[in-house]
Amino acid sequence: MMYAQSKGTYYVQLEDDIVARPNFFSTMKNFALQQPSEDWMILEFSQLGFIGKMFKSLDLSLIVEFMLMFYKDKPIDWLLDHIMWVKVCNPEKDARS
Repeated sequence: MMYAQSKGTYYVQLEDDIVARPNFFSTMKNFALQQPSEDWMILEFSQLGFIGKMFKSLDLSLIVEFMLMFYKDKPIDWLLDHIMWVKVCNPEKDARS
């Protein structure tokens, strides 16, 4: 993941056994470009664990650091849920804030 940080705007986690639809990346990229950048940290294009998750390259160092600290304690997809709760969810604010 860190190798890819300087290579592009987005990072998508895929695995070698995934069979993707034609033009899958263009579809994902166009969807990401339509989202206000401050409104998302992870875009999920698959419900299968860590596969199909898109991150902004600028967020990769934070995500990787978090994973390196806790990968022995929990599976990576569980860590993604946790980092989302820590970074995005704020129990002190309601939905209007």
